[in-house]
Amino acid sequence: MLSEKDIYSKKIKLIERIGVYFEKAEKLPPVAGRILASIMLTCKHGITFEQLVQEMQASKSTVFTHLSYFESTGRIDYYTKSGDRKRYYIPPADGLLNFINEKIKELQSQCTLHQDVISYKEAVNQKWKNDPARQCNLKFNKDIISMLEDHINLLSKLKTELIKDKKL
Repeated sequence: MLSEKDIYSKKIKLIERIGVYFEKAEKLPPVAGRILASIMLTCKHGITFEQLVQEMQASKSTVFTHLSYFESTGRIDYYTKSGDRKRYYIPPADGLLNFINEKIKELQSQCTLHQDVISYKEAVNQKWKNDPARQCNLKFNKDIISMLEDHINLLSKLKTELIKDKKL
């Protein structure tokens, strides 16, 4: 069993890795990515503004700015405790569902793009059916569509199971 120190060390390393991912994938500033990662890893317990300032080693204004942005965009939520004026920042209850929906839309968009490429290539192949040198290969695009559709189906199944089991 890991000690509290070991768990904290793992958390800090994971915050860094996830933060870098958000930085690159979502074009977030470095501190913003790490704030979001830290909140993701707190689960239901939450993390306070003061804890974030200390953990991120960032100024209060920087942390406040990013928290305000994430709140306004629905990326984070918070709760308060009776008799305690602090906000405890947590991932939104529907965050995983929103993530799945975004990924499904993104994959569907890629499918549509590949279907349009196939349509174009089929027209080219029809026009130049007697000239093999001008024929386009459709296999790659068809394989990509198949893979994307598999991912969409898996995400849709996960979404259905999460809603059914109320694990959100």
